[in-house]
Amino acid sequence: EAKKLPVTEKSPRVPMNIYGVTKFTGELLTEHYAHNYGLKTRVLRFSNAYTSVHDRLNRVVPKFILQALRGEPITLHGGNQIFDFVYLDDTVAGIIACLRDVQTSRIAYNDFNLVTGQKTTIKNLVKHILSLTESKSSVTMHPSRLYDVAHFWGNPAKALKILGWRAKHPIIEGLRKSIAALRSL
Repeated sequence: EAKKLPVTEKSPRVPMNIYGVTKFTGELLTEHYAHNYGLKTRVLRFSNAYTSVHDRLNRVVPKFILQALRGEPITLHGGNQIFDFVYLDDTVAGIIACLRDVQTSRIAYNDFNLVTGQKTTIKNLVKHILSLTESKSSVTMHPSRLYDVAHFWGNPAKALKILGWRAKHPIIEGLRKSIAALRSL
């Protein structure tokens, strides 16, 4: 069954692997405690938050940046996958906005997607990285892997309306900052 995109907070939550099931279970527990015990809770759903030297360096953005900076070949499995990449500074600002909401709101439970609403294919991500690093890295294409998510991006409208939060770093700006930091490794 195809997921309707962009995802909102009202979209069905249908985990596709054990990682998704554990996240979904945590959300249910959080909501349960809010409604049954009066604990003010919030669920934040992140979408491909990325940064630089403090990220896990084998994740897609820092991995591709480091390969490009070193002139190493970059391997893509598919490339047409679409994601919503959020620079970590924006994610942190969303968390802080959510903490303020918990302090000031009377609502016991709420959930927010901390997303940009902008979609980027993996192929375009690599093109941006190669361009920004002026790399001569080769790109090798392989078929998509069956276990990879094919498409995901979200709608940030609820976070903007209630938290006053919006991602401020377009993908190019976030990549520039990540590349500048990763050059030091």
